[in-house]
Amino acid sequence: MSARVPETIIWIVTHRCNLRCRHCYAVRYSNERELSGKSALKAVMMFADAGVEHLHITGGEPLLWPPLWRVLEAAITNGLEASIFTNATLQPMKPELAARVAAHVTKVYTSLDGPSPKVHDAIRGTGSFRRTVEGIRLLVKEGVGVHINMSVTELNWAHVKATLKRALELGASSVSIIPAMPAGRAAETGVWVRPSNFMKALMQAAEFSEEEGVEVGVWCAPFLAAMRLPGKLRYGNCRDWSVMDVTPSGNVVTCDVLGEAVANIFEDGVEGAWRKLLSSSILRSVSRPPLECAGCPAAGVCRGGCYARAKLLKGVHNAKDPLCPLSFAARSTVSGRP
Repeated sequence: MSARVPETIIWIVTHRCNLRCRHCYAVRYSNERELSGKSALKAVMMFADAGVEHLHITGGEPLLWPPLWRVLEAAITNGLEASIFTNATLQPMKPELAARVAAHVTKVYTSLDGPSPKVHDAIRGTGSFRRTVEGIRLLVKEGVGVHINMSVTELNWAHVKATLKRALELGASSVSIIPAMPAGRAAETGVWVRPSNFMKALMQAAEFSEEEGVEVGVWCAPFLAAMRLPGKLRYGNCRDWSVMDVTPSGNVVTCDVLGEAVANIFEDGVEGAWRKLLSSSILRSVSRPPLECAGCPAAGVCRGGCYARAKLLKGVHNAKDPLCPLSFAARSTVSGRP
């Protein structure tokens, strides 16, 4: 990550949402003041002028953010590729709204957390499964690529395979799973997934991939480099990505889950904020694997796994990912020994 500016900006434009999901971490931004339309448009111009290629807008629910359409139009006009992460449940979604979304973005990301209302609604609220499915169908009908992601929690880990199959039936162009983080509401409700159950979830994802011949993305789990699973599970390490996370007020954070601000796009500019991010003490501290990972053949790729999860559960960034199947925490959870 030595380029002058990041290739992609992930912009959390709002914490507001029409749902109240039990694992949401975006609630940490509820005290941040959102940008006005004028400031938001200024930010888009800054991204474009700096040479950023891709703008990914998320939340909260970005369709509730008043400047959204002007921001997307400005992004298109100024040569930025745009995508959006929406829960697809508003109003519920009408054909007109689906068409408007499809006209402004190259890809839509959304969530399906169970194969049925019983599982999905237990996490995202009564009626959310029906509205999500309706929204996905409308978006697919409009011809936009829809990526369906499943947040794996203690409430749905046993349904990974069935959920991914349902995603394909709905017309998803790609699929992924992500372990729910012990942050925000997940920390309050205790629904973040435990190591032994995430291992079972990974096995289901691998079986699905092998049976269907479909690649499955596994987000926030670089420790897959140390595992040999069937099928094709795609993973990466955010330390290697050319991505900058921006919060509703314009702060730049090392990780959107942690919300630890290291710069601000208006105060530092895009290029200056990127330099501050790359040189931050947090990213420097996790540039090499922790001592606990010495001897692991995947250490050079994984570098300890998810440092946000390590910080949340162990109190320090540069520690072995508590979700890693090779970690003491995972082994003790599986075996039942302290």
